[in-house]
Amino acid sequence: MTRYYSIELTPSSSAAAFFGVGGSLSGVGANAAQSVTSPIRTWTSHPNGKFDPNALDIEFDCQVQSFATSPQLFTVTIHGVSLADISQAQQFTGMQFSMKGGMLAGLPLANPRQSGLLVAGTVFQSYGNWEGEDMRLDLVISPSYYTIDKPGNIVLNWQAGQPLSQALQQTLSVAYPNVPFTANVAGQLVQDFDEIHFCSTLQELCQRVQDITQGYFVGPDYSGVNLTYHNGQFFVWDNTYAPTPIQISFNDLIGQPTWIDVNTMICKMVLRADLQLGSIIKMPQGLQNKPGIVTTTQQSFPSSNNYQTVFQGDFTISELRHIGSYRSSNGSSWVTILKCLANSAS
Repeated sequence: MTRYYSIELTPSSSAAAFFGVGGSLSGVGANAAQSVTSPIRTWTSHPNGKFDPNALDIEFDCQVQSFATSPQLFTVTIHGVSLADISQAQQFTGMQFSMKGGMLAGLPLANPRQSGLLVAGTVFQSYGNWEGEDMRLDLVISPSYYTIDKPGNIVLNWQAGQPLSQALQQTLSVAYPNVPFTANVAGQLVQDFDEIHFCSTLQELCQRVQDITQGYFVGPDYSGVNLTYHNGQFFVWDNTYAPTPIQISFNDLIGQPTWIDVNTMICKMVLRADLQLGSIIKMPQGLQNKPGIVTTTQQSFPSSNNYQTVFQGDFTISELRHIGSYRSSNGSSWVTILKCLANSAS
């Protein structure tokens, strides 16, 4: 088996307080220090980089969205934990959670370069259960360290004549110091008066920025500014952002993509951590003439349609969802589901 996961729980006072990926899931500690605290619990399928056939079974369903959409809590279940962990499960509440996942070398189609940090956050609830022979630990993960009950020092102070990217960088540098910041937004986002707003959470900040920018500055079709976190840094983007497209191969897809709304596609791929909100993917054009690939002729039409996907061109990722059941034999139990918007140029 080449499925890979690594779950770590770290005390919230750690300087390396983990912060969410892939999108909207976050967990930066409020009082980050310079020293690093080691995780007190680590569960992984590959200790020291070697596959462990006795690795614990885990289940998760993690949705990754822009902060503007108020992402929900998500749960992670770890089966086969010790009696000490389930009897003292409450000790994990408030700790920082991070989970890496994907595929490692082993099976012919596995791509280790697509594995990495999937999600992170703060443990909102932790409880153990013992049913028959199953001893499991359930973790409810909050997408942000700050809540309405524990508000952060998040103040948007957008001065007249100041680009929005600079205002957001100043805002986040106070609440989350030493966290890198990258912005790819339209240059027209300059306010002509002072815009000041206090926010308790990152969700509230992003919703406020969306309300201010959506349909203004750039034009009536402008979708507004989005905020997420990926690979250790804040990332701010809008629909003017045009990164280099990521080529998707047929080996990545599980089943055919599907239209779910106007210009909105959903597709299922093998679990991967190299995609983020705002990324552009390029759908495969067709199968290559490689050894092992069975070809067909025009006389066997319509079976030749199986050699290309009905979805062509570029799509922008608007939502991600990671689903996993480690020991399930079903290929659809270790996947990343993408919700994408068709680019006009496609």
